[in-house]
Amino acid sequence: MKQQEKAIVVNSASAATVQITPDGFVPETVIIRAGQSVEWMNTDTKLHQVAPDPHPLHSSFTPLAGTDPLQSRENMSFRYPKKGTYPYHDEAEKKKKKGIVVVK
Repeated sequence: MKQQEKAIVVNSASAATVQITPDGFVPETVIIRAGQSVEWMNTDTKLHQVAPDPHPLHSSFTPLAGTDPLQSRENMSFRYPKKGTYPYHDEAEKKKKKGIVVVK
């Protein structure tokens, strides 16, 4: 099994990219600045749905709540306007696939 990247810090104006793999989110933690975006790309062959924690309230970052599942090779992105810590999970595998966006 390949060792997964655990965290990435994005200092430029570009968006952070998180891959959704069969083993989870890569990287698991993204650290960005307020106003930057995170893009999720489904690199798996199965459907995956990114949702904010906690389940079932999905209240940590409500714009992310209720998004459609991503097909293989589909992507989506969201801009994080305020500082904070925003945990999220994959609705298909809530306990196995988790990630965090930290906005500084």
